[in-house]
Amino acid sequence: YKRVKQAYFSTIIIGSIGSLILGGLMIIFAKPLINVFNSEADALITEIGALKVRSLCIVFIPHIIVMVTSNLFQSLGRPVENMVLSMSRQLLFLIPLLFILPNIFGEHGLAVTQACSDLFSFLFLALPLGLKMVKTLDSLHDGDPSPYEKKKKD
Repeated sequence: YKRVKQAYFSTIIIGSIGSLILGGLMIIFAKPLINVFNSEADALITEIGALKVRSLCIVFIPHIIVMVTSNLFQSLGRPVENMVLSMSRQLLFLIPLLFILPNIFGEHGLAVTQACSDLFSFLFLALPLGLKMVKTLDSLHDGDPSPYEKKKKD
């Protein structure tokens, strides 16, 4: 269990470092990156596209934590938590936000919807579930039976 916890945090740290580097570059070069795909050089498309790219880059680290935490649950035989985390980004938060943010902020709201969904998945699900799992892992020692295995009837 100690190795599982170490692997969990190591993956988050490596992912966060990569996200900082890649995200930082993409934030800086968001407009040129969007213009590669914007053949008409439409200023509004460039502005909204750059906002979308930058907003997603800002939540790279929370997104990494959601993904790694989801995989932690899958690896430990907790498919319900894994499914909730996996579905939270696209179903639980994204769909309601698609109805709310564009109505309030127009096309700019639509551009930041996925980033907001990722952030909410992190704050309301991955963070509390991950902290609870780490606390559970702290209470277990190598060689202990998994607290998640179903008890076999004799």
